[in-house]
Amino acid sequence: MSGSSGEDRVVATAHHILRTLSSSHTDDMLRILSTFDDRFSRFSLNVPRSNPNDSPCAPSDLGSQSGRDHHSLLSSDDDDDDDEDDDEHDQLDPHLRSAEQLIMKWDFSASTTQTFLFSDHRDVVPSYIDAVDSLHSFVNSPPSATPESSRLIDRAQNALQFAMLRLEAEFCHVLQKYSEPADPEWMMTLVSNRSGFNGGFSFSSSSTTGSRRLDEDSDSMREHLSKDTHEDDELFDGDEGIAKSHSIADTIVDLLPPEVVTDLHSIVVRMLRSGYDTECVQAYVGIRKGIVEDSLQRLGQEKFTFEEVQRMAWELLETEISKWTRTTKIAIEALFPSEKQLCENIFADSHALSVEAFMEVAKSSFTQLLNFGDAIAISRRSPEKLFKILDMYECLWDQLTTVENIFGESVRSEAAAVMSRLGDAAYGTFAEFENAIQRDTSRSPVPGGAVHPLSRYVMNYMKFLCDYMDTMNHILSERSGLQVGGSFDQREPDQSPLSGVTLCLMENLEKNLEAKSKLYKDASLAYLFLMNNVHYICQKVKASDVQKLLGDDWMRRNRGKLRQYHTSYRRTAWTKVLMCLKDEGINVSGGSASSGSSGSRNVLKERFKNFNAAFEENVKAQSTWVVWDPQLCTELRISITEMILPAYRSFLGRFQNYLDTRHPEKYVKYTAEDLEVYLNELFEGGSGSGNKRRPFPSSGSI
Repeated sequence: MSGSSGEDRVVATAHHILRTLSSSHTDDMLRILSTFDDRFSRFSLNVPRSNPNDSPCAPSDLGSQSGRDHHSLLSSDDDDDDDEDDDEHDQLDPHLRSAEQLIMKWDFSASTTQTFLFSDHRDVVPSYIDAVDSLHSFVNSPPSATPESSRLIDRAQNALQFAMLRLEAEFCHVLQKYSEPADPEWMMTLVSNRSGFNGGFSFSSSSTTGSRRLDEDSDSMREHLSKDTHEDDELFDGDEGIAKSHSIADTIVDLLPPEVVTDLHSIVVRMLRSGYDTECVQAYVGIRKGIVEDSLQRLGQEKFTFEEVQRMAWELLETEISKWTRTTKIAIEALFPSEKQLCENIFADSHALSVEAFMEVAKSSFTQLLNFGDAIAISRRSPEKLFKILDMYECLWDQLTTVENIFGESVRSEAAAVMSRLGDAAYGTFAEFENAIQRDTSRSPVPGGAVHPLSRYVMNYMKFLCDYMDTMNHILSERSGLQVGGSFDQREPDQSPLSGVTLCLMENLEKNLEAKSKLYKDASLAYLFLMNNVHYICQKVKASDVQKLLGDDWMRRNRGKLRQYHTSYRRTAWTKVLMCLKDEGINVSGGSASSGSSGSRNVLKERFKNFNAAFEENVKAQSTWVVWDPQLCTELRISITEMILPAYRSFLGRFQNYLDTRHPEKYVKYTAEDLEVYLNELFEGGSGSGNKRRPFPSSGSI
């Protein structure tokens, strides 16, 4: 404002103070003010008493003055000044006199009932606004400077002061009346329809659908990822891409009815013209800031301190992270842009004030969201937290451009800094995952040589991690050369950062499994354990994007290991049985029981007895062993059958007739077909049918 207009506002403000003071104090106050400016000497001492508790945004007695005789500012209440005021009336345009009278009719300070023009007396609004415009034009385009015109300008400025008090109260009332927190279902629908977003959440539930939880407790370790699941868990904004910018025009909603925005803009225009910029912005911020905060709360975002986040149990924190991810996406894509558009519409005549108002309203709420992200970034690192941290990282990464468009570069930098700290947390958490693999030194062998929970945990973890492949590559590449877990990123030039780290991780897993295989006293069971786990790992790699990380060479090497373990298992498990079917030490000729020496017959009898015992021992033990994959189980049974049955048929065909024909069943307990039946019952330890194995025949019967 210019210097003269600033002085006019000081005079008008003093006039208002005098009017609101009780009459017993106005004489003394007027004398004091007159010593500073002789214009105060023109004020009337006969002013009405008003409510001292009145506030522009909380009027207690704002009302219509219909039917009352209100003294005009341009006609003094002091009878001694009647002649002077009459002269001023003569010089004043009738239209301006009417404007002044209308404004004082709705004098805020002299109101006795609570009523508002824009809600209770709409018919008065056009003429009231016109009156304000007329007085404003008169003040800013005065007639030639004379003592009389100066007094008229002062009085018109005083009238505008009263008009501004009224308009500020009207502004607060209208804004408060129509402002309410945004409907979360509505805003989520808008975002979902535009981008295909489906957070899997209900606003009436604390469900954690899509959660990827890994138990780190040593006893129930990896309970979730140690189980094979075939469900397709969709990530927040899935794998639609990272660091993409969206057009937000189709998610901007009308937070207030258009006609209400028109009214508010009309008020703002008049207040800004009269220099009430600060009052107008403060009134707006005082109401809308709380509305935005309430909207975030309705979306599910609670206010937590850093300490509360640090103390929160993971199950609860996991739910809060899911809420944060959903709320942040909706706030950035719908809530904040809509609030910014509202500011631009209401403060359309001043871009600077529009930006100021919006930042005052929304920035603290966005900062609240960022603070929660910071609290997660510095929380204790454990492997089960990785996927939720990556959800948060992706959410901010995906929205950085939109944040800049809404808030500007400085706020974008704040969001990027939080995102970077979340990236550090994800990096450190993944390192903790690799350390957990190396530190897993459980000393209890898995019953039956089954797939170890560690294998299930790691492979399911890696399967889920592939959903974040681009994100992890970005995080790892930004931290190239840093140590990941117990190893350094030593990938080949054509490998992605995640590929190099995954190869190291799988190598650690294989070493750990080899160490665990030594817990088995039976060497053949140790090889079956390794075969089970390597086959499981290969199948999981083949069926997921993990194969892209490990490559074809890794697959070929591990298939070779699988064949090696298979061969070693057959050799250690069934060589003893086959040794009983060897010809060494048996000397027979002809085709009758009397042929050959009695010593050879005794050796032959012993061979059949030993074979029966060894075969029964193997079948009894290995029927309780486990082969997790049906196809692998079938292949193993066929392999063992092809190993045992031909040798048994040959041995039986060559030597059966040389036994004592009086009791051959004492030695030959099984036909080749019987052996095949028993071999087909191997590895049923995990099927629940192991206790139903057909009993072996006793000596002397088949």
